[in-house]
Amino acid sequence: MRFEHALVMASTEDFPLQAQLEVTSAAHDSIISSCAADAKSGDPWQIISRGRKIWRLGNKIFALAALSEAFHQEVARFRIHPALQDASLHTLYVNQQYRGNPTEIYPPYAIEEVQMFDARGAVSTAVHIQVTRHDDTLIRGHVTVWSSDGDLIAIARGFFGKQIPSHSIGNVPQYDISFTPEPEGSSFEVVCGNVVLFEPQPGVMDCTSAIQSAFPGAHIQKFESFPQEKPKITERLDYPLDGRGLIVVPKLTIHAIMEIANRLHSCKGATTVIVISKGDCMTPVDSNCDPFSSALQVAIRVAANELPWVRPIPADLPFGESDNQLKLLESEFRRGRLRCDENVVALSPEGVFVKRLILLNPQDEGCEDYKPVLLMPARGGRYFAEPDPGGSLDGIKFRQCAPRSDVLRAEAISIDIHYAGLTLRMEVSGIVSAVGEKVQGLEVGCEVVARVANGIAGNIIANQSLAQFKPKSHDLAQAAADAGAMSTAYYTLLYLAKVIAGESVLVHAAVGGVGMAAIQIAHALGAHVYATAGRSERREAVANMQGVRGGFDSRSVSFRDSQKGHKWPWS
Repeated sequence: MRFEHALVMASTEDFPLQAQLEVTSAAHDSIISSCAADAKSGDPWQIISRGRKIWRLGNKIFALAALSEAFHQEVARFRIHPALQDASLHTLYVNQQYRGNPTEIYPPYAIEEVQMFDARGAVSTAVHIQVTRHDDTLIRGHVTVWSSDGDLIAIARGFFGKQIPSHSIGNVPQYDISFTPEPEGSSFEVVCGNVVLFEPQPGVMDCTSAIQSAFPGAHIQKFESFPQEKPKITERLDYPLDGRGLIVVPKLTIHAIMEIANRLHSCKGATTVIVISKGDCMTPVDSNCDPFSSALQVAIRVAANELPWVRPIPADLPFGESDNQLKLLESEFRRGRLRCDENVVALSPEGVFVKRLILLNPQDEGCEDYKPVLLMPARGGRYFAEPDPGGSLDGIKFRQCAPRSDVLRAEAISIDIHYAGLTLRMEVSGIVSAVGEKVQGLEVGCEVVARVANGIAGNIIANQSLAQFKPKSHDLAQAAADAGAMSTAYYTLLYLAKVIAGESVLVHAAVGGVGMAAIQIAHALGAHVYATAGRSERREAVANMQGVRGGFDSRSVSFRDSQKGHKWPWS
């Protein structure tokens, strides 16, 4: 316990003082007070000293952290002992004890920027935290850590914790990994000009004929490999490993995977790698499998994680000898997939099976205690979309919103989202489902357009200033699509270009959303509008748009001449 003021006891005179220690919080704040022994029950106590392990002022926190003596002998091994580092960073969660619900949990989620300095020998730290965000989703702060000697140890900017309500942890859906038939329309035919084949060991099926049937004109280069020999494809390959190539590896030469991975990594190769196995996968049509196959699948999954631009795929054949297996391989060699995350494919005369994470049914065996997943309405459901970092729509994950109070802020409105613009995800249209007590002009049931942070959701809370009535001439889908395009074109033409009547405006890519909006706004301003489009049918559509005086092909080498030959208003 550290004290803000020295503990001083007054002279006792005739009677010794009464003293009491109050612990005022879970953070061990304490107060030592005294009063005369003969004091009456209503007499006030005099505060002598306050003691704290944690200090808090507004959104700032200062704390002292110490490493247990049992770990002092380990501190020399680390720049900063991991336990001391965690204790220092996790001081951020002290704010939850003061401003939030202590039953809620905020596990560490991300750090935007971190600098670590050598602090070998440090067994205690002083921590300063500036809390920048604390709501029902995230807690965020900037953390600075010093040693007890005053040396800077760490600076962490944007340390995030993401909330998980503790009362919902037990209601976790149960899943299992299973092979399911590959969906129709998820693949396409490919043509390979170059194929590398690692020849199998004696007794293992030779797939040369399947490659020749799949790609009659392909150049096939064979490598001999033995169990103790690593194939040196780096020196022996005589053509580039690009998307037109294919590498085929029998299971018994699996040690070649590391050499192949190193080669593809060094040259940024984008060649498909197919590793052939037999009986490794248990599909719904199989009765048994090889339980030692997991090592193969793990090795290929590691290669896929390290080389995201390559698609290594284990192609598993059923047990037994069959003339059908070469036909299955031939079909697989020619098959490309739209999904880049398929990591295991099981081939069977009954069809092609892919590995999926399947939600278990409550009535299935072993799921008696399982609680069904809450099905939410698409419009108005309490969920949100977590975008894919790469920007792909296939990578979007839908998450259930954390529980929140049904009481809105005074100027907030709740919107059941019907449509959202996919480009920026900030334009939505929907129906107002609840309003705050100070909201004016908007009522429950109003159709509105709004700008929000993440519009791909079922319901969202926004300030009333960010919403407006839907135009009567638009339906909800049109209103969500127009908002971003119209505001972009409006701002560009009026505020940046400052277009006035009589001026000429050339709109490129005029059949896009922003392009069509620019044509309408420029025409309304009295400008002479000219537009371009790539294909002939699009140029025809552009030429028929109201206000367009001329349409051009911007992809043609005659684009400049066609403009020079056109009769412009100023010529």
